[in-house]
Parts: sequence; structure tokens; C-alpha cells
Amino acid sequence: MLVHVLSKEGKPLMPTHPAKARKLLKLGKARPAKAKTGYFTVQLTYDTASYIQPVTVGVDLGSNTVPIAAIANGKVVYAKEKLLRRDISAKLKARGEYRRQRRGRLRHRKPRFDNRVKKKCARCGVNNVPRTWKKIKRQNGKSKKRVLVGRANLCRKCQGEKGLHRQPHLLPPSVKARADAILADIEKFCRSLPVAKIVVEIAYFDTQKMANPDIEGVEYQKGTLEGEEIRSYVFNVFKHKCAYCKGASGDKILEIDHVRPKSKKGSDKLSNLVASCRQCNIAKGSMTLDQWAKRLQASPCELDKKRLSSLKHIKKRSDIKKGFQYSALTQSYKSYLLHELAQRHKDKRFSTTYGYATKFARKAMGLEKSQINDAMVIASEGRMFPTPKYYLLERCLKKRRAAEYISPHKEGTPVVRRPWSNAKYGFRLWDKVEAEAKQGYVAALRESGSFRVHTLYGDKIFGGKSYKKLRLITECNSNYMREWKMVSQEPMQMELTFPA
Repeated sequence: MLVHVLSKEGKPLMPTHPAKARKLLKLGKARPAKAKTGYFTVQLTYDTASYIQPVTVGVDLGSNTVPIAAIANGKVVYAKEKLLRRDISAKLKARGEYRRQRRGRLRHRKPRFDNRVKKKCARCGVNNVPRTWKKIKRQNGKSKKRVLVGRANLCRKCQGEKGLHRQPHLLPPSVKARADAILADIEKFCRSLPVAKIVVEIAYFDTQKMANPDIEGVEYQKGTLEGEEIRSYVFNVFKHKCAYCKGASGDKILEIDHVRPKSKKGSDKLSNLVASCRQCNIAKGSMTLDQWAKRLQASPCELDKKRLSSLKHIKKRSDIKKGFQYSALTQSYKSYLLHELAQRHKDKRFSTTYGYATKFARKAMGLEKSQINDAMVIASEGRMFPTPKYYLLERCLKKRRAAEYISPHKEGTPVVRRPWSNAKYGFRLWDKVEAEAKQGYVAALRESGSFRVHTLYGDKIFGGKSYKKLRLITECNSNYMREWKMVSQEPMQMELTFPA
């Protein structure tokens, strides 16, 4: 990969070879740049000509992984695959629990609910409208006092912009964080590279077509539950018998159970619902089918053996499918991302492309299907380019912990936070280590000295490994985990035929 270069004034220039950058640093003609570009960048210390060529950035949208590549003069100057954060929802839930605990330790006044009435804006329907005050004269003097007379009809934003105000893109934090991470990376590119064009691949998902390829016409308006209720439909499908024990438990009370529990992001789709007796529903609890099967295998009870045999049939059912949450997630932040890119980078050309165009160009170039290859093909806009040997794999981290939400006691005396060090036995969280010829990252520190080691993707390598058997490779000094991956160089053997 090439090294990015900034001019003496801090403007981006064309990247250079690492060997040349090393010589410039050694001679004192360049120094490491202070700008936060996310990649090693040097800044020249002497005046130079500002000859640049246009750089095109290609982005392939995804739910959990987003590849980004930049191409200039037919060469890949930057290629990265970013792993988006998936812990936002859990972090917000934990924060809410600590806040509720903190409020419970406070002395509350008598509730007056009339003071908490809120009114939505009549135009946008999003923001709360402010209170309106009226100035009146005092009876015994000329001074004026303000009296609350009610609430306005429009929020402050609508009052200022009148008819120009539009409803903003309202996204949940877990979805908005994904889009903001992509926007932040593109802005970093623009700081160190002379970006002239941004190309984003978008897609439109027909989830009904994905679930039923034969659907057409009026069938889009007729769902599975046409004329029926969910409860009666599920009971009729399973013939009013428990799907787990087939009535062997003797419990005649039937309930609706989620095959994948809602606590583990299970959906309310019909494919995830089964009829279950109350006894089996309580026994299963919030476990998945695999977790429950392990527990049933260790039980000698005849009822558990009956349940275990039924689980195998439930897994094989054709209607138990994965949800479309990933396609829906990508669709939800797409509009916000495109709007923000157009607003923040008005001086650059901006365009969108589709998956069929990327697929055709990738096959014509003889590249195999991978996310990083798709991003490079998008940035090349169909032109041939030499594939690089490596690309950067990056994962964003959040090092805050629950103890940071400590609040005062009931008496109001402040709590002195105990000094906390995230280093134990010479290792810190997310340090890159090696053991038994396997490399990974420290995902959990324990006082016992047995650490959990994960891959960059979050897959467990060691559930507990003694610190004495771990060898430190790289310390984690930032909120990012970075690793170089090799780009597959195997060309695809295919022949493209065109109609005469």
C-alpha cells in the first residue's frame, strides 16, 4: 500500500511509495502528519508543486462489514474492510439500567404530572413545541412580568425556517452509528487524498420475493394470515399439539413460543413461532434450540428424549428461515448516508451504482467474489487495475465500562472512584497475542490470569488461556484494531459470451 502525503500547507497530494517516504523522513524533508487520517500520512516540510490526479472512492454498503477502496491512476492507493460496531444496543440497555438505579437512590419530590405534558409540532410532528409566555404589567407599577399562557403549535425549528423545514432522518442509535462510521472514514480519506469522486453501491431488497420467489401480482397484498389470527393459525399448523413433546407432558395449556428467543434477537415472524405447552415453554426458557438440545442430551428422562427427537424435526422444517434483518438494516440507513454524503461533499462528484454492474465488471476482470474486491471494482468504475497484495481490516472498539456510571449515595456524598487499570499481568484489553501458533486479541482480562482470546471478527479462540502461555505481539494503543489481510490473487476461470 502507498503512503499518503500532505503538502506543507496541509493539502492532500498524490500518495508515494513507502521507500520514498522513508527517505524523506530520514532526510528531514517530511514528518508524520498530525491530521487524523486513520492511516500513516507524512507532511512535507518544503514547498512543492501541487500536481494531483483525481482519486475515486468506492463503497459497498453492508450491515456488519463495509469495504472501502480508493483508486487513482489505475492503482489502488487504499483498501480497507471495516467491521461496524454491533454492541450499541447492549451498551444503551446497560446505560439505562444504571440510570434507573441512580434515580432510585435520589430523593424525589411529589409528582406533578401536569408539568410534564408535551406537545408535538403541528408541522413536522417530531420536535416538542416550546411554552408560550405573555408579558403583562403589574398592578402597582410599570414593570412587566411573564405569565405562562400555554404552548405554541410549531417547534422552534419550524418557527425559524417556516415552510423549508423537513423531517430529519430518524434512525435508532445502533443503525445511525453504522452510517456515521462510514461517513467518518470517507472524511478521513478526503483529508489525506485528493478525492474527486465518491461512488456508492446501493441495492433494493424485495423481502417478500426473497421469502417466496413465486409471488406476483395481488399475492403481495395477501399475506399468510389472510382472514386468520396468529394464535389460531399456529395452533392449526401444529394440530393443537405441542411441537416439542407432542402432548407427552400431559399439559393441555398451549402457548406461542419463539424458536429463537426474543432475548436473542428472535423475530415475530410465523417461521419463528411454534405451539408449545406451558411445561415445555418454561423448560426451554430463553435458550436456543442448540442450547436446549445439549441440556436434554444429559437428561435420562423419557420426556426429555421425546423433546430431543422433536427438536431435530423442527430444525429441518423448511419454514424455519433466517430473518431479513440484515437487508432491512442496510436499507434503513441508506437514505441517511446518501443525503449526508451529498451535503458534506458538495465540491465532489457523487454517484451510485448497483450490484449487477459490479458483478459484470468483476467477472470481466476475472476476480472472485469478495467484499474487498467489490469495493475496488466500484472505485475503478469498470476499468482494469492491478490488485494489491494486502488490504487493511479494521474494527472499532469502545473501551468504556459499566463502572464509569457510578453515582452518589442517597446521602449525597460523592463516591471516590477507585483507581482502575486495564492492565493485568502485563497485558491490556485488545492486545494482539499469540499462543499455540494461533494469533488473536485479548477480549477479557481476569484476576486469575486466565484470559479469553478472540479473533478480529469476534470468534472465540481460547475461552481461558493462562497469561504465562501468551506472547505479546502488538499493544492496543487506540480505539481501533487493525490487521493486514492478503487479497486473493487467484483468477477465475470463465469465458464471457456475448450475443451476436
